[in-house]
Amino acid sequence: MQSLTTEHLFSSYFTLIQTLSGGRSLFATVPIPANTLIHISHAPCASVVYREFRKVVCAWCFSHKDNGGSGWCVSGTQGNARERFCGEICKDCWMADGLRCGGLREKVDNAIDSAVRKMNKSKTAPMSQPDLGANGQSDIAVEITQTTLDAAWITAGREATLMSQLDGMELEIARFVSSALVQLFAASILQGTISGTPPSILALQENELPHTQQRSYILPTHIRIFQFLRAALSSIPEMRTYVSVDANGKGWVRNILSRDAGNSFGIWEQTEGGDPDEREMFGWGIWSDASFFNHSMAFSWLVPLLSYFSLTAAW
Repeated sequence: MQSLTTEHLFSSYFTLIQTLSGGRSLFATVPIPANTLIHISHAPCASVVYREFRKVVCAWCFSHKDNGGSGWCVSGTQGNARERFCGEICKDCWMADGLRCGGLREKVDNAIDSAVRKMNKSKTAPMSQPDLGANGQSDIAVEITQTTLDAAWITAGREATLMSQLDGMELEIARFVSSALVQLFAASILQGTISGTPPSILALQENELPHTQQRSYILPTHIRIFQFLRAALSSIPEMRTYVSVDANGKGWVRNILSRDAGNSFGIWEQTEGGDPDEREMFGWGIWSDASFFNHSMAFSWLVPLLSYFSLTAAW
């Protein structure tokens, strides 16, 4: 497992503190003048753009154009292009990134696309999941414990590898998780060869238990996503370990899903002078280092950094 270092987050402007309820967060130690650049988050460790926006949002920098045709570069021939780019620079960066680890990203993307086609052709009903009394809508807390969660995941890991039926949002989450799996594998190969690497997604606070206690339908949803990814990616040698669960119910897919809530940022339309409430959300991602800035104002003996600046991701 890769290092969970946060060394590059230390600065004369802020310090990393363990809070009572929000995990580790960064807090300002001195007054910071407006417009001071204190940190750049270079790339997400997991991300997904919603299907309906993939033709109008750049796959690399997430910039948006209302018309996804004119002036856009594509990742393949016009007839079968999957990704769109706002320019050649973004396309070249995306292609270079895709060459890592023998083109693993493309293998994973193709495997998921193939699994989606098989799933759509299948008439099989959704697989049964642990009944925890949730109706799929209620946010009322139910009696779920860590033991309950572990037992459900242990059972899921022992079941035969079958293709789960996912709805549209679950597929988006599956693609989000797969992007993180590729990044984690690449980081495990490149560990020690790149200095200043941002912390892994695994360095973030996991929120599985409290999140599931409030929304118990999340557990069967997460297990369906795990089963789908296991069926889709187990034929890729590099991914077999990453789509498995050990005897204690622990696994990479579960680790990622347990950190999505509370650590993700929306990928939002950028408008000038428009109503912020009318912006479109194109997808979401986790910038692991940026997540340390994203926390409650309640812990206020040091001033939370987000009150001082607007965090901007950059490539």
